[in-house]
Amino acid sequence: MKAQNRAGCFAVGVVFAVHAEHVDSIEPTLKGSIRCQAAIQFIPEREKAVREMYRALKPGGCIGMNVFRTAEHNPAFNYLIAALERHAGPKAAAFMRTPFVMDSVTGIRTLFEQAGFVDTCVVIRIETVRYPSVSHLVQFETMNIPDTEIRKEAMQEEITHEMEELVEAHVNDHGVVFPGQDFVVVAKR
Repeated sequence: MKAQNRAGCFAVGVVFAVHAEHVDSIEPTLKGSIRCQAAIQFIPEREKAVREMYRALKPGGCIGMNVFRTAEHNPAFNYLIAALERHAGPKAAAFMRTPFVMDSVTGIRTLFEQAGFVDTCVVIRIETVRYPSVSHLVQFETMNIPDTEIRKEAMQEEITHEMEELVEAHVNDHGVVFPGQDFVVVAKR
């Protein structure tokens, strides 16, 4: 019975339109809904952040959130992390690994239920991730790594060369294409 209820949780649908800012910016007034797109993984104290979102919701309010699955479920990033490890070092690889921390449906459900949410529904979503080229993928995804060496042309070429070999099976006439997986959570207060 519980599984059947969860299976229908997306009948209404959740549209993710904006990136959530840090949870401290949630106004103290109660909200009817909260949307958090790919942000919770960057907040070190996730439990506190989810409790704060619960607090900010009106009774009966709804939260919709997505969060990346681990890099193993996102091949473009798994390959890039491996290339960064070899060419830019462990700090750059660790930085790229940062958003890919959520590894199980049970773990995410527990995070929300411990904060007080009910009717928590977690699904795995698989989307298509596209880049115009391997070099664009490398340049775009490494631009925020806080290591200036990585943005130098020679380093970009090294990483791109290795990535071209690693992702060969994902290249077509329109660029590079991968499956990308995340968890989508909908829950009520």
